[in-house]
Amino acid sequence: ISVPGDTPSAEAPDGTVPEGVVTELPAGSFVTVLRSLPQGSVSAEDALAQAAGMGNEQHRPVVLDSNSFGFTANYWVIAVPGADSSQAAVAVCEALGIGDRNQCYPRQVRG
Repeated sequence: ISVPGDTPSAEAPDGTVPEGVVTELPAGSFVTVLRSLPQGSVSAEDALAQAAGMGNEQHRPVVLDSNSFGFTANYWVIAVPGADSSQAAVAVCEALGIGDRNQCYPRQVRG
């Protein structure tokens, strides 16, 4: 719940990550990044809503907390998890019809 004037953050008021946001994936696996949204101006709920409208039956995106994976800090990352290589992650971009590698690209999960 956002209150006017509040600055959204990755953590809920009780210090937990909002429900639906992924904070754990297998180290060494790859994700296909579809969009990155700054946590300071986009709520987790908005990021989850955007993720729900992306992907397809075979490639369902989730929202990651970038701070949990060693990615650029303080972003909601809309990504499709589960690729076992960079090439497999790029294949997800192709399957979703996204040819622009600035808009769809692989990232490896760090352990």
